[in-house]
Amino acid sequence: MAELTNKITERFAIIIDTTEYAGNFEREATAYATGVIGECEVGERFVQDFKDDCPNEDFLDIISQQSDDHGCYRPCELTQTEDGKPNAIAIHFNEQPTIEQVQLIVSRVIEYFRLYNKEVKVISSKLITITTKIEIDCTYRQGNVEEG
Repeated sequence: MAELTNKITERFAIIIDTTEYAGNFEREATAYATGVIGECEVGERFVQDFKDDCPNEDFLDIISQQSDDHGCYRPCELTQTEDGKPNAIAIHFNEQPTIEQVQLIVSRVIEYFRLYNKEVKVISSKLITITTKIEIDCTYRQGNVEEG
């Protein structure tokens, strides 16, 4: 008797393409834009700025922390632009942010660059849906076990 279990999950990400290598700033820019930091605590100095500037916004419950290559959980990651350059930031969400939240985050990333990293510019931004489908085939077979 076979039992097939399916699970489909959706999460979301804001992808922000920039003119420069995003590994130099993705965590600090995300902290400035959202007030959320990862286990590594990079960008902690910007959390209070976010709370002061945006007292009615709280992204902590909707931002998804993703594990990096070293097992450290972070709200963002370096990703590639459409032309394959590692110049984009992906900020992950458990639920779909509103258009107003997306606009706020993108505008704060632009502001972060204006204040702290003037040579970087935002080229484009988009909200994407990431769908994961998991199929598990649970088959139970009864038979003899040979002793060796």
